[in-house]
Amino acid sequence: MVTDWPTTMMKDVRSAEGELRRLENEQWASRGHCQEYGSLTPSIDRGRLWGLPRRDKLQLERRSIELFRGVAQSFAPGEEGSRSDDVITLMVLRHYGAQTRLLDWTRHPLIAAHFACSSPDDKNGELWAFDYDAYELLGKQQWKDHPETTTDGSGADDKWSCP
Repeated sequence: MVTDWPTTMMKDVRSAEGELRRLENEQWASRGHCQEYGSLTPSIDRGRLWGLPRRDKLQLERRSIELFRGVAQSFAPGEEGSRSDDVITLMVLRHYGAQTRLLDWTRHPLIAAHFACSSPDDKNGELWAFDYDAYELLGKQQWKDHPETTTDGSGADDKWSCP
């Protein structure tokens, strides 16, 4: 996936620390990779599921949600909502390694930096970040652009469902 996101190459610890502090102060969302991939690809679009039609992937994801809810006996603190909320269920499934369309993000850039720096010394890691507040505003446009993805076809940002 080609992006037009600006890239900042951090050559030393001091420049990296300054950039991470800036991201933290501005409340950006961050994600770290232990090697350079140059793209953000969720697990449902990699590995053995790569190449499957999106509809098939979403059906597998739906079956995973239903299976999880059918067999899970207890939940860790904070996971109770996964009994009724599909997004929370997907977050829990992702946490335990299930292939989903979600990517793990954090509001703490130092946590993302940990993952970006966990590569062997001969590999560069990468850290992705975006302005979460700007996304909240701009992200709502997707429902207007694709009203067929809302539950009532209206394009209203509060009328979506996780299939």
